[in-house]
Amino acid sequence: MCPFCGHKHIIKYGKDKHFNQRYLCKECHKTFSAITNTLLAYTKKEPYQWYLYIDSLFHGDTLKQSAMIAGISEYTSLVWRHKILSICASLTDESPILHDTVYLDEKLIDVSQPGTEKKNNVPKKRGISDQKRNIACAVDDHGQKIIQVSERGRIHSKELIRIYKDKIPSSCTVVSDSLRSYHKFMKELKVNWVKLPSGKTEKDGYTLQKINLIHSSIELFLHSYRGISDKYIRNYIGLYKIKDKYSAKYHIKSIFYMIFKRIINNICELKYENFSSEFSFTMI
Repeated sequence: MCPFCGHKHIIKYGKDKHFNQRYLCKECHKTFSAITNTLLAYTKKEPYQWYLYIDSLFHGDTLKQSAMIAGISEYTSLVWRHKILSICASLTDESPILHDTVYLDEKLIDVSQPGTEKKNNVPKKRGISDQKRNIACAVDDHGQKIIQVSERGRIHSKELIRIYKDKIPSSCTVVSDSLRSYHKFMKELKVNWVKLPSGKTEKDGYTLQKINLIHSSIELFLHSYRGISDKYIRNYIGLYKIKDKYSAKYHIKSIFYMIFKRIINNICELKYENFSSEFSFTMI
């Protein structure tokens, strides 16, 4: 399939200088290879350097540490990190359908907006505010999870419907707190709603312990990345979801190699020109 127009009418069209098979699309008349628009396209570095770098990223190393391990500059390390994270986000965009009892709640996290905060001298606000980003979280009895970066400030019923519609069947029992936005949302889903009263942590044996564990895990993961820009929070959550999916198993060589192949062969829409002087360069 052509990566430019999506048509399947393609023919072989010689090989490039690295002996990769090239193809010609008979529809848009553009040429491409198997690595077109991937991380390996136009790179001057070797595949093993990408392998070392992605392994370092999954181990939680800093930009400087990853740069030393992969043998690249710190600025290149910054660009590579965000290109890889953007792929992690695209790989984890699709959410599963939940079943039986579903527990849901949102995690509000502090995010930075480099340049804007300093320029406007905006003071930090406490509690729910538009300076914080919602991470919508849901988990069912079988461990299936939905984790989606949502709107800033207090989440609205319209946003909840957008995230969970067709993902939580009407046969489910949904456990949540008594947030006002849930009322219209639960009517839309037509589920059995177990609403925990304000100030209470339990009702009829139901608690939000499962969802609280997810919140703690996300908070712990993000803590090591100081001052994440609001623009890139979705990408970091993408990395979190991949690591969470495989748990500690991504340290197993065969499993990590499978993850590496998925990342390295996936389309990367970010280019070097997307990174300008306004890009926040923090050594983390």
